[in-house]
Amino acid sequence: MALQALQPLQRPVEDPRQFALQRGRQVGAIDEYVRHHNTNPKPFIWTKSARDILQKVIRANSKISSKQNETLH
Repeated sequence: MALQALQPLQRPVEDPRQFALQRGRQVGAIDEYVRHHNTNPKPFIWTKSARDILQKVIRANSKISSKQNETLH
């Protein structure tokens, strides 16, 4: 059973030239997307302060920790 589960993960050895062609197409598609969608770029501006973000992380962490403790007891 375990061997059958591993078989789909095995991939045939591919020709390195084929891999390079596929990678080239992917890079070309990404470049085209950026050219099309980045004609009028705007800088990213943070809307919350670092303090607000850290407080949210602390609250989330405490909720996660309390839920984990509940499942242990």
